[in-house]
Amino acid sequence: TYTLPGLFEKIDAVHQNRHNSENSHLTKEEVRLIERVWMDFTRQGARFNDAVKEEYADIMAEMSSLQTQFQQNVMKDEETYEMVLSLEEMAGCPDSLIDAARQAAAEREKDDEYYVITLSRSLVEPFLTYSDR
Repeated sequence: TYTLPGLFEKIDAVHQNRHNSENSHLTKEEVRLIERVWMDFTRQGARFNDAVKEEYADIMAEMSSLQTQFQQNVMKDEETYEMVLSLEEMAGCPDSLIDAARQAAAEREKDDEYYVITLSRSLVEPFLTYSDR
């Protein structure tokens, strides 16, 4: 919507005339809404010339690609990272978390006396909350 031809020009005209006497019927909230919409369009590059708009689009495409790559890297780390612990190191953790950590250790083919905490939220958050470590 920020790139629809002619839309910003109409928003800009409303913004420029928001305090005119013919718009005295506008409430403070309506004036604020006009200002916010105008600001949103401006921040999204509506006032850029065509060359800058093209450069901005290229930058946004690059950022989107990098964000996707970053998210994939985080997911890969979540899959591979593991903290191997003994039962004593699980002190303070509820039985359900200890069972889940034991299951994670079994999935990673660790010996029965070991427990694994991965970066998955279902393991790491409760561990950080309850562990005495």
